Amino acid sequence: MVSSSHKLIYAALIGNALSAVTKFVAAVVTGSSAMISEGIHSVVDTGNQLLLLYGIRQSKKSAAILGLVVVFVGISLGHLTGWLYFDGIASAMIGIILAGIVIWLAIETKSLLIGESATPDVVRGIRQTAKSCREIRHVNEILTMHMGPDYVLVNLSVEFDDDVSAADICRLDLYVLRRSERRCGSLYHSAR
Repeated sequence: MVSSSHKLIYAALIGNALSAVTKFVAAVVTGSSAMISEGIHSVVDTGNQLLLLYGIRQSKKSAAILGLVVVFVGISLGHLTGWLYFDGIASAMIGIILAGIVIWLAIETKSLLIGESATPDVVRGIRQTAKSCREIRHVNEILTMHMGPDYVLVNLSVEFDDDVSAADICRLDLYVLRRSERRCGSLYHSAR
């Protein structure tokens, strides 16, 4: 089903394409270089509508769609009225939209940029996993730092039983890592 915004874009696309054909025919008949220029302008507008449709199809983000709509409105108003300031106003509005996106992204990713610790639920899950190993006598300290949206660096300080070998420690390291990934992955996603 085609939405009303898509219908508007398709209508503008067809109108600009027909306008381009008409202007090129008039240019051939009259020999007018100005009419050739107008025909090229209509072809460019037709290309803008195609890009707008492509952008809407490829984008699920509202900011991108908003930007494309602003471009469409600015170019269309400029073309319909002949007042070229609409294009500049649309450019300024897109700049404002982009600045808003940058501010939002900075706020959302600040914790990742400064290396924020994992949530208490995730740390608690890691601690419980380590404590569940009978070879680990005591969990001393857990330090965590986000390295990415879904990646947490963990520094785990534990005391092993005296009879645990180096090979057992390596095996336990992998065991705690795998169990923590399974347990805390779901904790991490539910805490977001």
